[in-house]
Amino acid sequence: MNDTMMQALQQEKHAWALRHEMGFPADAKLTPSIEFGTGGAIDGGIVRELVLRAMERDQDIIYEGQAHTGKSGPREYLAVMRNQHLIHIFRCRPWSGDSNAPIILVSECGKVTIRLGSDGAFECLAGAPSDLAGGHCRALARIERVAAETRTRIKTHTSQPRASEV
Repeated sequence: MNDTMMQALQQEKHAWALRHEMGFPADAKLTPSIEFGTGGAIDGGIVRELVLRAMERDQDIIYEGQAHTGKSGPREYLAVMRNQHLIHIFRCRPWSGDSNAPIILVSECGKVTIRLGSDGAFECLAGAPSDLAGGHCRALARIERVAAETRTRIKTHTSQPRASEV
């Protein structure tokens, strides 16, 4: 397996781990209104592709991208969320209050929290929890642990924007 394939497999494992730690059962298919995606660093082309995909497929999307060169963190997260008339785009950070609670996503601006609702769809709530830095570190550690424990190629319902369209 070459470096590119190994990197893609690692991204896939991390996206699956995030999905799992947000509360989606490991063996369950996502609802048609939700998609997880992985790929390159978040830029204007990726954002455009994700917005078009959300509109065309009527889906909310959580996208995990590689960090830009020179950035300290290994990954970036973007939530593309729909409501009746608009598409909202949030740069997010995973957050965990403790080791048992599902991971949530908190917008970098701290104004929106995204979590899995009881109906299997995402809920956007106003505000953010306290201890953002500590909760972010806990969430990343959980994602890393679950991704590392995943030994085989995962058949997730994730996708990558096509390079030809970006």
